[in-house]
Order: sequence, then C-alpha cells, then structure tokens
Amino acid sequence: MLVVGIAVAGALGAPVRYVVDGLVQGRRAGVFPLGTFVINVTGSFVLGVLTGLVLYHAFPSDSRVVLGTGFCGAYTTFSTFAYESVRLAEERTFGGAIQNVVSHVVVPRSAPPRAWRSPPSERRPSWGWGRQEKPSTESPSCTRRVPRFAIARSACSR
Repeated sequence: MLVVGIAVAGALGAPVRYVVDGLVQGRRAGVFPLGTFVINVTGSFVLGVLTGLVLYHAFPSDSRVVLGTGFCGAYTTFSTFAYESVRLAEERTFGGAIQNVVSHVVVPRSAPPRAWRSPPSERRPSWGWGRQEKPSTESPSCTRRVPRFAIARSACSR
C-alpha cells in the first residue's frame, strides 16, 4: 500500500512541477532558470514542514514517506538543475551558471522552517560558557554549564 501511495503522490508531483515551472518561466525573461529554482526551494520547504510535523506533532510517518518521497521527490528536480547549469556553461554564460549552482546549494538548505528543527521544550537560548543555567526549584544544588549558542535541555528542570 505504501508503494501505491508513493506512486500516486509522484504522479501528482510531476505535473505540479510542470505547471509551476511554466508559470514562473512564462512571467520572466532572462537566462537564469528561475522556475527550477522556485520549485526546488518550495519543495525543500514542504519537505521541512513534513519532517517537522512527523517529528514534533505526531503526524504519521507513513504520510511523510508518501508525501516526501512521492510528491516532493517528483516535484523537486536535481536533474533539471544540473542540465540547466551545464547548458548555461556551454552557452558561455558563466556568471549565470555559477549563480545557478550557488543559489541551488545555499537557498534550499535554509528553506525548511527553523522552528521545526528543535522541539519547543528545547527552544531556549543558552546562558553561555561563563554563566550557569538557572537551577530548578526542586534541586537547589543542580546547575549545569552549557556552551554558548547551544540549545540544551537541562537535566535539572525535569
């Protein structure tokens, strides 16, 4: 049943990619393949949201597999990105080729929402190396040093 779900989701993702690419490219003139870029960024965003829902909000993991592998796998496109980068280089549009590669490597990595990367109980700033976390009221002697910029759960606050 899982394979059928992935196939159906993939059958929906590929036409959506075709439509979105046509809409974006039809509204913009230029050498930069903006349609493929928009598709890959939005696909990364959707996959990040799905992963966050599964990890932190009890969304069924089978749904993540079906939507992530099926829909997002068919919707996003690495092969078109590679083809367009090579095509730009062959046309001696080296600036466009470099821009395409760099933008496809950097931007989709930042597309998944940062709020999904850690559960709410762990989303708090650290106090730095030189300071200690505030002790809990249950155990006044319990303190713990945490590295600066780290997101850590205090063993004392349980």
